[in-house]
Formats: sequence, structure tokens, C-alpha cells
Amino acid sequence: MAKVIDLQEHRVNKEIRLEKAMIDHYEQLMLYIKHRVNIREKVRAKVIFSEKVGCKSSSKFNTLEEQLFLNWFAFDYTTVQGLTIYQIFLKHHHRLDDVLHALFMVSVLEPYEIIKKNEDYITAVNLQTNIICQLKYAVDSQNKSFFFARTVPIFDRFLCLGGIFQKVSNNKISSLLNDYNNQEKIGWRTYLKKYAIQYVWNGKTEHE
Repeated sequence: MAKVIDLQEHRVNKEIRLEKAMIDHYEQLMLYIKHRVNIREKVRAKVIFSEKVGCKSSSKFNTLEEQLFLNWFAFDYTTVQGLTIYQIFLKHHHRLDDVLHALFMVSVLEPYEIIKKNEDYITAVNLQTNIICQLKYAVDSQNKSFFFARTVPIFDRFLCLGGIFQKVSNNKISSLLNDYNNQEKIGWRTYLKKYAIQYVWNGKTEHE
């Protein structure tokens, strides 16, 4: 008699494997940035980042600020060759398939509001799309409702790349949504690629 396949168990196991692969891939990216990216590129990025968020390029970042800078540097910063650091990284590492690489490549820092949370997941609503989703992330002790996160989908859930950033208020989110709705030049994800970091940092943007 043929063995009965437990589809739910198979799905859970596949989700676990995929999640691990994505986490490993992200960690490899961070190691690549730490050990392989030219120091001049990092200095150039720090200057551009500082101009965007309104801080001095000589400023010493705290842990959260450094994490935010690296997140932006990996995916949104553009080198003089017109490539992101992640695109350059892919030339040396091909651990995921093309679809998953594309999900990483188009990921952006998006605004969310927390509905509920536990030790492993945040249930939140995406404040642009109004889609309710579960984000895989162990919530820290901060008791704030709004946050930004860069995510990639894993079946019905989303994996946060580089954590969540809760230095944000409802006023900042409203400012972001209003500014976006009052412009007609670019789409939502492109807009976030260009400007999200400014809202995450201090809630204010100076458009180029």
C-alpha cells in the first residue's frame, strides 16, 4: 500500500528549509559586506546615507542605526556602476534560485502596524496595501505599534531581512503616505527604494 503523504507536514518542512536558506543567504550577504566590499565604497555610502537622513557622515552609529545603514547599503544603495551591493554579491554567490534572488532584489523597507505579537511572529497590516500578514521575527521589548521592515514571502508568511525598525510614529507613516500620494512620478516600491530610509530615520524627507 502506498504511503499517504501528509501535505501539511510536507509544507511545514519545506517552509522551514526555505526560511533557513533565506536566513543563511542574508547572513552570507552581511559577511560579504563586512569582509569583501571595498572600504571606499562604504565611505561613499556613509556620506550619501548621512545626507539622506540628515546626520553628519562622521557620526558614530549605535547598534540599531548601524543595522539600518547596512540594510539600506545592501539593497538600496547604488554604486557608481549603477548596481546594488546585493547585485554585485550575486556574482559571487548563487545559493538560491532566480525567483528567490528576485524577491531579495526588489525588497523594500515598508511601513506596518502591529495587530498582535508573540515570541516568534508579528501579525501586522501593511499600511499601503492593507494586507494582513504574519512576519517571522522575535519581537523585542519595545512597545510600539508602527515599524518598518524589509521582507520576503515564505508561503503565507514573511521573513524580515535585518530585523524591524520601530523608531517611528503614526505621524511619520502618515507623512510618508501623503507625500507618496501627492506625487505622480514613480510607483510605490520605487518610491520606497529612494526615500523610505529618511522616514525610518527621522520621519522627514527632502526629495531629490
